[in-house]
Amino acid sequence: MVISVRISDEEGNLVKAYAARNGLSVSQFLRKAVYDQFDNDYSLTKEEKEVVRELTSYNPQAKI
Repeated sequence: MVISVRISDEEGNLVKAYAARNGLSVSQFLRKAVYDQFDNDYSLTKEEKEVVRELTSYNPQAKI
């Protein structure tokens, strides 16, 4: 699935710089941000976090 998000050039540069500074691709950074937001909003249990990781193929160590 592809999701398109429009942001300003300034915001895009900030996202790219933050991701690079943390050794992540932009895709990895955005996936992690979404996952972290789910975790914050829903206070997921350990088992629920594993389900989300499996469903989203989220792997914090993967280079995508």
